[in-house]
Amino acid sequence: MYYAAFTYNANREYSAGVNLSAMALSPVDFDRDGDIDQEDFGLFQPCLSGAFMEQTDPDCQAMTLDDDTDVDGDDLTLFLGCVSGSGMPPEVNCTAL
Repeated sequence: MYYAAFTYNANREYSAGVNLSAMALSPVDFDRDGDIDQEDFGLFQPCLSGAFMEQTDPDCQAMTLDDDTDVDGDDLTLFLGCVSGSGMPPEVNCTAL
């Protein structure tokens, strides 16, 4: 995403623009490096609790991808649907149910 911001006065005189670019991060990009790869899986894997087994570790709350309280096969399926590989950005809405 690219943004530009300008200011102007009552005479409609505009300042030079300030440009900014940003990358939307996927909720599955656990290490926040812009891709979903083995490093993200390494963060996800220790949080697997199993179906109907509540995951209470605060570090694992982001891994409950289907918005319940466990980290199970359903969450793993969502994660795997987002894997893009090292240095490759994932699909924007890869965790959409």
